[in-house]
Amino acid sequence: MVLFCSSYRRLCSFLLFWAFSHSSLALAVEIGGIWPPKGIWVLDPREIPFLNTVILLTSGAAVTWAHHAILVGKQKRAVYALVATILLALVFTGFQRMEYYEALFTILDNIYGSTFFLATAFMLSEMCVQTESILWPPATLLPSKKLGPGRYICEASFPSP
Repeated sequence: MVLFCSSYRRLCSFLLFWAFSHSSLALAVEIGGIWPPKGIWVLDPREIPFLNTVILLTSGAAVTWAHHAILVGKQKRAVYALVATILLALVFTGFQRMEYYEALFTILDNIYGSTFFLATAFMLSEMCVQTESILWPPATLLPSKKLGPGRYICEASFPSP
């Protein structure tokens, strides 16, 4: 199942990149022979798109920090890093929403609008899935009757120093 999901994600990313690249390099008469098509006001890539890229890279670094902290046995640092990752995901989602509202084109505006909105929606869904996968393990930290009072299901994830 994991192999299928990861290959599906790669395939979707490749297909969206291919559609955008093919449309921008092989200009069609239907879109006016120019890229971006006539009538499309493009977002400045140095504003929100650049900021979202920085946020994605930073969240990747934060989750790597959390993983390293778990391996070393530093529970507090792991929690801080995971909280930072979740906050960055929320900020990314807010900026993504802002980017959707600032765009003066829609998904129906030629190939540019459809590839833009599909690619950014795919990135947003990736961020949501990854945030959910981060939030799920802490939900298992609820007290368990099997382990006794004050003991938790995931104690093995954070070994005592």
